[in-house]
Amino acid sequence: MMQSQLNGSRNLEGCDQMTTRAHTHTLNNLSFLTGVVTGSAIAAGLVLCFRPRLRQQMTESLGDLRDTTAATAQALVNDVADVVDRVADAADEVTARAQAVQNEVASTVARGAHAVVHGAREVERFAKAAKTN
Repeated sequence: MMQSQLNGSRNLEGCDQMTTRAHTHTLNNLSFLTGVVTGSAIAAGLVLCFRPRLRQQMTESLGDLRDTTAATAQALVNDVADVVDRVADAADEVTARAQAVQNEVASTVARGAHAVVHGAREVERFAKAAKTN
């Protein structure tokens, strides 16, 4: 039993060592990545400082990109506004047609009701006439 407890504690120590190595390896990779990113940023800054022509070209390129992006965005906004206007016009047209149909149905129902009332009066007159004879 002592031997199994001793083996168990050795296994735990082995796991602890493996975990520590994994954390150290991860930290080393993170440090390397941080160094690469920092070095790249510093190098880009130095290039821009010592190469004013390159800086000017990049500034012009970024300005052109900004202008192109703004024009594209404005065109998109205009297209969306046109679509919204067309949808609103179509909705107005459908509403007007629905109102016209509703009015026609109401008129037809009113004419039908009037005809029913007229027919009922005729039946009533016929019944009264038949009763007196």
